[in-house]
Amino acid sequence: MEDFNNKVVEEIFGINFKDRVLHAVFKNREEALTYLAYIKTYLYNLSSIPNIIKIVDSIIESRALNSFDGAALYGSKGTLSDIEKMIDMTERKKHLLIIRNTMKTMLSVLDELDRKLIFYKYVKQEQTQHVSRRFNVSVRNLYRKYNRMLYKMTEGLIKNGFTIRDFEKEVECEDWLKYYFKQIYEKQLMDENRKYRIRCVKKLN
Repeated sequence: MEDFNNKVVEEIFGINFKDRVLHAVFKNREEALTYLAYIKTYLYNLSSIPNIIKIVDSIIESRALNSFDGAALYGSKGTLSDIEKMIDMTERKKHLLIIRNTMKTMLSVLDELDRKLIFYKYVKQEQTQHVSRRFNVSVRNLYRKYNRMLYKMTEGLIKNGFTIRDFEKEVECEDWLKYYFKQIYEKQLMDENRKYRIRCVKKLN
């Protein structure tokens, strides 16, 4: 596999950086793309995770009420199923809260304008041209801003000791997030292959 170097950093993030922090963590391009795909997965689901936590809370509350009603009618045996489900949902909520905390850590390195740009691109999923007009920024500069933001979030998490394995642990119980990640990662690979072909054509010319 290709070594991770300054050229790879520039190609992936669209900016030229000499960064020992990234070099110490990523051994090759695939690892960098994996990390970036997880970050994008979290960004696209910034609003989904809090909403799911609310739903889980309501389910836990409902199960708790049912267990009390069951205890009154049938004794403790009648509440066993509800209690087990409550435990499962409580564990799920714990994992979701960890993911939400990671999201907050990611965004903490960005200023207010950057966070607004992230919101419109990843949460609202507005087209780049629309975001460009909304904030009076050229499309080209907007792409650069997004690349820099992704780089800053990557660097920020790494400095906090956050690894690919940490991402894997956080999403292991959330199949829908794993699917989301897979789609983003595969798209990145397609984009990388397209860029590679373009570079090859330029060299031939």
